[in-house]
Formats: sequence, structure tokens, C-alpha cells
Amino acid sequence: MFSLANDFQLLYVGGIDQQPVVRSPMPFSAAPFTESLVIFLREGAEAMLIIAALWVVLVNMRAPAAAYRALMAGAGIGLATSVVAGLALARWLAGAEETAELVEGVTLLLAAGVLLFVSSWLLGQREAGRWKAQLQDRARRAFSGRGMAALFTVGFLAIFREGAETVLFLFAMLAGQAAAWPAVAGGGALAAVILLAAFIAVRHFGLRLPMRAFFTITAWSLLALAVIYAGRGVHELQEAGWIGETALAGLPKVKALGLYPYLETLLAQGVTLVTGLLLNMRITHADRAGAEAAE
Repeated sequence: MFSLANDFQLLYVGGIDQQPVVRSPMPFSAAPFTESLVIFLREGAEAMLIIAALWVVLVNMRAPAAAYRALMAGAGIGLATSVVAGLALARWLAGAEETAELVEGVTLLLAAGVLLFVSSWLLGQREAGRWKAQLQDRARRAFSGRGMAALFTVGFLAIFREGAETVLFLFAMLAGQAAAWPAVAGGGALAAVILLAAFIAVRHFGLRLPMRAFFTITAWSLLALAVIYAGRGVHELQEAGWIGETALAGLPKVKALGLYPYLETLLAQGVTLVTGLLLNMRITHADRAGAEAAE
């Protein structure tokens, strides 16, 4: 038997050509907690809304109990599969201590790229009508003529797709700071409570969530995380010897912000920030143009 926490400790606490060592946990840190809360809220929100929308459709269609069971079974198996995938990945990475910095760097940069894309995509989904139409269309296609297998598949994919992304972001959050996993777990637990409350509100009370505000705040938060991960990722590749170091005197080192006194890390963060701003400005401009054309 093995635990995810132990695997993270083996991977990130043990150094290159060193035996894994045991360290006392770090004090609870606000930065990993906040990162975890934002990531889990973003990844879980879409899955929650899809499941809730399908549930409402089933209620309106007076679907049999088997339809609800198929939907929730798919969601449950999707969640379990995501956890197994995360454990397997942790186990594999734990045996790759000699390439720990390289793995961390690549994981962080990959996560930064995904966050950059998701941030821009979220801004494009801010209009409640557009998001509602997508949910209704997905719910309608899932249940029209394809029965329980379709409901199971949609429930599974809704959870597993987001879960797979969450596994990637989880490794990025813990890269080089495995002892911060209690804070990450705390953020994830709080996000789960919030999402469960939102699901119950949507399912039982038909509460209309402030989607525009949620998407806007989350999009800019994810862009900030992308910038942080870009800096951390390049620094890990520097530690692995894959990228050179051009030191800049007078700059502080703030790991929580991915800030390091090197030209290469700052360039990576600058490119990520400018790319995100340009993408987000383009989407915002398109939304305004569409709104003006509709008037």
C-alpha cells in the first residue's frame, strides 16, 4: 500500500542522488491553499453545472429512477478513475528522482499553458445565455434516444475530464513543496463543500448562480496562476541544467509568486502575461462587438 502524500514526499523532498528524507510538515500556507481553492472551484464548477443541468432535465422529463442512477454512477466512476490516475502518476514520478527537477519544470509549464487557454475560454463563456444554451444542448443530446448509456457516459466524462486536469494542476501546485499538501488538501476540501452547496441549490431550489462574475474572477485568477507557474517551471528547468541562468541583481526571490532573480524566469512570466492579456482583450472586444450588433 502507498499513499499519495508519501509519493509526493519521495518525489519532491528527496533530492537528486540522495535518499529520500523525512521532514516535518510546513506550517499551513495561504498561497497553496488559495491556489488549490481556485483550481478545484474552476475544475469542479463545470462538472457540477453539467450534472445539475442534466438532473433538472431528468426531473422535467419525469425520467425513471434508473436514469438518475446512470448519471450519478458515471460521475462516481469518473471521480474514482481520476483518483486512480493521480495515484498511478504519483507512483511513477516517485521512482524518477534523478529527473525530479525536469519533471517538475515540464509539469509546471504544461499547467501554465493549460491555465492560459482555460482563462481565455472562461472569458468567452461569461454570458449566462451562452452558457445556459450549451448546458441545455448537452443535456438534450445526452438523453434524446440514447438512453442510460449516454447519461452514464456524460456523467463519467464530465467528472473525469476535469479530474484529469486537476491531477496535472495538483502536481504543479506541489512541485518542489510536497510538505504543503495539507494546505492544498484544505483548499480542495473547501472547494468541494462550496460546489456541493451550489449543486444542492441548483438542483433543489433552481438558484441562478452569478455566472458572469464567477467566470470573470476565475479567468483572471487562472491567468495569474499561469504566470506564477511559468516562472516556477523555468526555474525548475534551470535547476535541472536545461536552461541557463542570467542573474539580475537586486531582485527578490518570492517562490509563492514564481518570482526569481533571473532573466529567463522573468521573460517566461512576461510572455505568459502578455499572451494572456492579448487573448483576453480579444475575447472581451468580441463580446462587446457582439453586444453592440445585437442592439
